[in-house]
Amino acid sequence: MDERRAQILDLIGNKWLFIMGNDGNPVWKRIYQTPEKATVLFHFRRNESNTHYFPTIKYAGEKLDFQYKNALIICNEPAWMILGEKLYSFDKKVDGKKLRPFLNKRFIEIPRKVEETYYQKFVAPLVADFDVSAKGFEIRSARFNAVPVLTFSEWHSARPAALALPGGEADDTEDEVAGDEGKILFDLSFRYGKFSFGTDHSTDANVSLEKQKNLTFSTELSGTRLLRSRSSVC
Repeated sequence: MDERRAQILDLIGNKWLFIMGNDGNPVWKRIYQTPEKATVLFHFRRNESNTHYFPTIKYAGEKLDFQYKNALIICNEPAWMILGEKLYSFDKKVDGKKLRPFLNKRFIEIPRKVEETYYQKFVAPLVADFDVSAKGFEIRSARFNAVPVLTFSEWHSARPAALALPGGEADDTEDEVAGDEGKILFDLSFRYGKFSFGTDHSTDANVSLEKQKNLTFSTELSGTRLLRSRSSVC
């Protein structure tokens, strides 16, 4: 349903769109789709006892006050939000589930006792895909050009034991396996610094968490995309 809803919303453009009223009036309130996409900056504030997590939204260079304003997330993947009389879409295809908890909440608090698990499973993927502002830990970024690596190896397969088939039919499994012997396998991967990824790797960045004296996210990137730690507030 989200996929279909997003396709419909993309096609609306300047067409008329209404919210139905509680009395069943289908044109109770007109909604206007914004011509530009809004941007989201995710903030993490780490102190001695916990981490505060919250997003800020900007539209056309101005901060959007969306909390406690009866905003509605009407599509999750990607997010579409109604605020006042305007319909907003978002850059980088932000998931609406990442915004929904903050419609009526200032921040989420992550206790220190579950911090490492939370940072590994939630914060690291967020750093890889979106803009993040961090205080209390560091985000280090490095960018590398892709180096293609072609690896080839000899085909090896376990030869199954011959089976007696009903009716005395010959089992040609062994002949099929034998036919694969002598084949060469080719595998293409790409190396970025000390990391290697296969052709099925779909993300632009690899993020790892280093826990030393302070928490550090190391981000290795390819292409033109670059993440950095920012102290300014969106």
